[in-house]
Amino acid sequence: TLRVFGLRILDRRSPFSPDRIHVHHFLLDLGFSHKKITLTCVGATLLFIATAVFFRDKLNTTAIILVLMSMAFSFIGIIYFLRQKTKVSFHEEALENKMRASHKILSFAQEPVEME
Repeated sequence: TLRVFGLRILDRRSPFSPDRIHVHHFLLDLGFSHKKITLTCVGATLLFIATAVFFRDKLNTTAIILVLMSMAFSFIGIIYFLRQKTKVSFHEEALENKMRASHKILSFAQEPVEME
C-alpha cells in the first residue's frame, strides 16, 4: 500500500486513483491465474513471517524490518522486470490517459485567465 500510494503521489495523482501498479496485476501480466496469484502471495507472506521469526533473536527490530523490506522490494522488482507488458489498444490507452488526467492532485486551469 505504501509503495502504491508513494508512486501515485510521485506521479502527482490522488493516492486513491485506479491504476495497474499492484503486485497482482504484475503477476497477471506474467500469465498467472488468480489461484496461482493467491498461492504466491500466501507463500511470500509465510516466507516473510518465517524470516522475521528466524531473525527475532539474532537482529534488532530495525534490522529485521530492513531485511523484510529488502526482500519485498526485491520480490516486486523481479516480478516487475519479468512481466510482459500487455499490448493496450489505442482506445484503452486514451481512456487510461483521460482517467489519469482527471485524478491529478494539481490540475491546471482549463480556460485562459484574464488579468485586469
